Amino acid sequence: MSIITTLSSGGLALLAGIFSLFASLDFDDPVGIRNNNPPRQGEYDYIIVGAGASGAVLANRLSEGSEDTVLLLEAGSDGTMLGNIPTLQFLMYDSPLDWQYKPEPQAFSCQAYEGQICKWIRGKMLGGSTGLNGGLYVRGNKKDYDNWAELGNTEWSWEKVLPYFKKSEQNLDPDISQDAVFHSTDGPMPVSTIAWRTEAGKTFVKAGEELGYKVRDINGDEQVGFTFPQTTTKDGRRVTTATAFLQPIRNRENLHISPNSRVTKVVITPTTKTTRGVTYRDFRGQEHMVVARKEVILSAGTIGSAQLLMLSGIGPDMELMEHQIPILADLPVGKNLHGHTGIFGITWAFSRAVSFSPVRHMLNPFSAVTYLWGQGPFTSNSGFEGIAFMNTKENPDKEWPDIGMTELSVSLASDGGVGLRRLWGVNDETWNAYRTLLLRDAITIMPYVPRPKSRGRITLKSSNPLDPPVIKTNALTHPDDLELLAKGAELALMIGNTNAYKELGARHFPATLPVCNHHTPFSKEYWKCHAAQLTFNLYHDVGTVKMGPPDDPESVVDQELRVYGIPRLRVVDASIMPQITTGNTAAPCMMIAERAADLIKRYWASDREAGWPGKNSTSRSSTVERELEWPTKNFTAIAIAMEKAKEVEAEAEEDGGSDSTKDNETEKENEGTEETEKKGAETDKKETGDQKKESSR
Repeated sequence: MSIITTLSSGGLALLAGIFSLFASLDFDDPVGIRNNNPPRQGEYDYIIVGAGASGAVLANRLSEGSEDTVLLLEAGSDGTMLGNIPTLQFLMYDSPLDWQYKPEPQAFSCQAYEGQICKWIRGKMLGGSTGLNGGLYVRGNKKDYDNWAELGNTEWSWEKVLPYFKKSEQNLDPDISQDAVFHSTDGPMPVSTIAWRTEAGKTFVKAGEELGYKVRDINGDEQVGFTFPQTTTKDGRRVTTATAFLQPIRNRENLHISPNSRVTKVVITPTTKTTRGVTYRDFRGQEHMVVARKEVILSAGTIGSAQLLMLSGIGPDMELMEHQIPILADLPVGKNLHGHTGIFGITWAFSRAVSFSPVRHMLNPFSAVTYLWGQGPFTSNSGFEGIAFMNTKENPDKEWPDIGMTELSVSLASDGGVGLRRLWGVNDETWNAYRTLLLRDAITIMPYVPRPKSRGRITLKSSNPLDPPVIKTNALTHPDDLELLAKGAELALMIGNTNAYKELGARHFPATLPVCNHHTPFSKEYWKCHAAQLTFNLYHDVGTVKMGPPDDPESVVDQELRVYGIPRLRVVDASIMPQITTGNTAAPCMMIAERAADLIKRYWASDREAGWPGKNSTSRSSTVERELEWPTKNFTAIAIAMEKAKEVEAEAEEDGGSDSTKDNETEKENEGTEETEKKGAETDKKETGDQKKESSR
């Protein structure tokens, strides 16, 4: 067994090395855009920063049917054609195609990993994270968007965003695409239901039916149920936003796409607060400036957009002062950070070959041959074979599920220890608990919290744009999230212990984590402990440039995604989500860009309809008139609302009561976590404390 393990592990390690070499040396040209492709001119109508899930879509839409010139700047390369193979996604992690962010060590999560850190995978290439994610196409729940509207973002209700989901979609599954109310076949982005499935993967939906859930299209009218994943693939090959939205139009005369161009700052005139353009470093490391005649649009993602805003003087005043950055707008940039967090390690083993085997499938030459015809295990999304959305008994709204579930047809040890263990940095004590599963067929069922209450924050490490930001996830710091995860673990056990899985020979893996052995095995308290150890980060983080009305203390952009008080600057990506959607976030990011493109076009079309000068004009009067329409924050309303909130809290404290006491204990626990974030930032602490009090109520 040891010889087999050594040979298999060596083969996978060699495969990882070959992949990294391709990514580094750029042997191929997956999008048809040269890595050395600097801007040809010094001015463009629109400058878009970031060519990921939103930026690539936006560049396509703003340059179509128009004379407006668009510059798309991407910090990463054009990627590699090896990334088109869905099952190789894990080989891109920690490669030059990944930003390789490392959050701060956590106290309530990620304890089983080196340094108490869950890695944050982010694509650094044309297509962004759509080039290395799981490729799952999940829109979320219609109530997610109606909730956005109730928060003051009326342009983002489900009724208004559905057409923009359909605008991007080219659904290739005839059973799904026939529902024309919810789906389209005309968009640029192919969406397919995974075709190659293991027996274990097929059994997942059978288990759901046994439990009384329907097998349904989760991107249709209802979301609660079980399904095989819909993915952004075509003929078994990954399709990124770069290949879907940029490759077909790469020669469009009014669009210039420049990889290896890292934006370092948004240039803003201090006196008028008007956005002028950006500075960026080219592939040689030389710095340049380019001017935007109309707008600069940040699509650098939840981390990148927040960091760029703060580097440019837009953010919490105390944070900017600490790094000696001139303050242009005191806005809560970097706050409201949250994402999907789950439990890894809830595993069932099989005595026969029924699941995805990284060794048996990836090192088999026949698998490579079948892939040429768009078939076989290489078309699998690294074993992600099932999705479910479920309800706990306590969920008051059964149409808005409070548990997400993902079935992965491998265990922590299925790859011999060279994949997941190496990637996540699992410590020896935890790894030893799973060693007996080495190279065995297995499945892992992973519950996660779809709408977490825990909130983290992104701050600056320094004023140097090349330094990564400080990421404080605060995952699982809110007790409700941990409680819900424990209930999710109980639901996962129900799935894996169904007759459907028993008939396949599944046996629940009985080992427990040694650090949690003081709890009764598989009790609620045990699962809370387990979740804090083997935390699973789904890489769906959002919210650091929150969209909201001007009287929302946490908002940074309005519902047209304009940065408050900074004319001609917008943000279009996952960072604007006020609250995360129920499911994966790539599809919502594409929708956000589609919707934003129409909002931007509408804004500037009114200029021309009023007879105002077009793109080549330098009329000062038209510029001033247009800038006066840019939104500003209503700080008076915010102050009044905060005072009223304090009065209500004071009355509640006087009344006392067990519920109030419980809320205060939670509040103090959260405040204690927050106090460690920034020493001396008294204003930030007070603001965050008020927000947490509001959350506890």
